[in-house]
Amino acid sequence: MDCLFLILSIVCFCSLLSIVLNIYNGDILGINNNIEYSLWYITTLAIIFIYSTFLKINFFNTLIKYPIEIFIFVIGIILNIYWSYAWKLESNDYRHRTEYYDTQVFLCSIFFFIIVRRLDLIKTNNYKTNNYKTKNSNKLHTTQI
Repeated sequence: MDCLFLILSIVCFCSLLSIVLNIYNGDILGINNNIEYSLWYITTLAIIFIYSTFLKINFFNTLIKYPIEIFIFVIGIILNIYWSYAWKLESNDYRHRTEYYDTQVFLCSIFFFIIVRRLDLIKTNNYKTNNYKTKNSNKLHTTQI
């Protein structure tokens, strides 16, 4: 499940980076761009929920194991829905554009942190597992001699 969260975080990070660099404008589906941006997070949460259900893992246990990732996915949905209405309320206020991109950069930086942290945890877990196997294999060989 660690790799699933890593892959989904990388996908969301790439979409956010594309938004911040103005490569992706949210005009693929023809709906409000902020609603389209929130679909990345909604789809991700749906994949996590379906994957947890498919593996018969309690979704509550997934929430406990990956709280930061799920929290940021939910925050991404909430902020993009907020910005879809904020643009409608004050369309002539250019200050909102700066705040909007600040929000996207904030989410992008959090996802970058999550990816780096998840890679570090995966590497540490693999090191501990391999180190345990090496110690046990050495003991096995010495007892056989």
